[in-house]
Amino acid sequence: MPDSKELFAIIGEGTIFVTIVFFLLKTFVVKYIDKAVETSFEKTTLRLSNRLNRKTIAYEFLLKKEFDFYERLDPYFATLVPMVQDFVYWADEFQNNNSEYAKKKYKKLFFKYLKIIPEMKNICVMFQPYVPKNISEATVALLRNMQLRPDLEYLSFVAKVLYGKNDESIDMNKMQEITEKVLKSVALVEALIKNRVTELSQE
Repeated sequence: MPDSKELFAIIGEGTIFVTIVFFLLKTFVVKYIDKAVETSFEKTTLRLSNRLNRKTIAYEFLLKKEFDFYERLDPYFATLVPMVQDFVYWADEFQNNNSEYAKKKYKKLFFKYLKIIPEMKNICVMFQPYVPKNISEATVALLRNMQLRPDLEYLSFVAKVLYGKNDESIDMNKMQEITEKVLKSVALVEALIKNRVTELSQE
């Protein structure tokens, strides 16, 4: 049996050994946990980053589609506003002066008006899913006003008067009503688009 000195020496060596092993294990465990946390953090960050990128790409796509709609409609509005005003002008010019030039101008405008209605409809159908509901509804209302049967029939009647196929007089008040209806619809759509663009610019 070892004496007390040898016993203390053995216990001392054992304690040192256990301490060293414990220290090494602790270091290994801490490094393992740090690595696991770091890996988990990297994966979470990557996942969040990917999700954010997808959302950003989707948002930019939707926004581009929406602005494409506004850009496609803009030339039609630029054409439509003076066009409906000119309906009244050339009809009145013909009625007052029996002008051949007024007759040709009115006819050209009327056929152009009929042509742009289906073109604008196609644009609305193509972009409707990407446009805010209030703007989409206002654009549909504009098209509805442009193709109201009584109004189109009256514009056609005016053309017949101009070409001598009807000897009745043109009701200029009626022409003015048709014009105002379309102009107010255009103004509403343009105001809604302006508000939307302003709202987006402030986000």
